[in-house]
Amino acid sequence: MANPAHLRLAATATRLIKKNGRAAELVQTVNTGPSYDPEQSEVATPVVIVQTSFDASEINGSLVQEGDLHVLMDSSVKPTGDMRLRDGGIDYSIIPINQIKPGEVEILYKVGARI
Repeated sequence: MANPAHLRLAATATRLIKKNGRAAELVQTVNTGPSYDPEQSEVATPVVIVQTSFDASEINGSLVQEGDLHVLMDSSVKPTGDMRLRDGGIDYSIIPINQIKPGEVEILYKVGARI
């Protein structure tokens, strides 16, 4: 059974991200049609993000680079490395994904995004 305090934290995170964030999309390319002649299409899932910044000590030139975005999103959609973050018409590759999940409850995701 999920910890009630963790459920409240997840609800609070969702509420604050929606209140203070902006609309974006997680975009995934999927293959449809027969395997011998597949067609690619995009599936876009709306999300709300809050852009923050990386701490200077986190920017090391390889894993996190200057210009990378650091965003928070609620736990309603789980981002994966094969998705792209579309924000303001610009597609960003998703880099490190940190899930904040004490126990069984996902609270939010910290996602890096790079052009």
